[in-house]
Amino acid sequence: KITNNIIKHLDDNYLMLNDITIPKYDDANNQIGTSQIDHVIFDKKHGQIIVIETKNYAGIVRGDISGDVFTVDYNTPHTTWDNKKTFKVNNPVRQNYGHIKALQKLIENQTGNKVPLQAFTSYVMMVGENNIYITDGYKDKKVYPSTQHLFHKDVVSDDFADVINKIKNPTVNSKIDNNNMENIVDLISDINMTKNGFRNIIKTQINKWKHVNNLKVEIESKKKFKLS
Repeated sequence: KITNNIIKHLDDNYLMLNDITIPKYDDANNQIGTSQIDHVIFDKKHGQIIVIETKNYAGIVRGDISGDVFTVDYNTPHTTWDNKKTFKVNNPVRQNYGHIKALQKLIENQTGNKVPLQAFTSYVMMVGENNIYITDGYKDKKVYPSTQHLFHKDVVSDDFADVINKIKNPTVNSKIDNNNMENIVDLISDINMTKNGFRNIIKTQINKWKHVNNLKVEIESKKKFKLS
């Protein structure tokens, strides 16, 4: 899977959780359902949370980044363009924004900290044999033929290396500090986890992060002691 390829290119500063389900709240903090999120990458190095939505369609996908729905002309070996099936799907860019808002609200409810939206990054990955015919408001229409399309905010990219570079070198407008990031990872994995084995993997990564932090503090303390 493309998400597995992404995490292989990242070091221990990054942790991915897959297929998580979290409670969703309204403005009055009443639970109104759940939000199912395909992938979340916690970037401790830059203090960012990357939320990924994946879609797998065969055929032609049309829509506008700011619209409510996309249209899919579905094509398989069992259909032809004369009897192709057309259906509408929710705009995955807006859908992923909803996931981010659900995460933001959950973190605020459980920790008292409101993580600014600028600390989240949205990616929508369109995989499968498809052509993307996407518009962006008043910008010129473009066709993106590929087997994978990665929307970074309102940009479509077919260059995998470029996406990895964006993840490793984000524009940081707001940063989550290390302690808060560890608490957020712990919170999300606690709420979502059902398998102790996977839970232990998350705990191991968090403990590794904390160990590195403690070493940094110890080194800084020794430097200050020598200076004094």
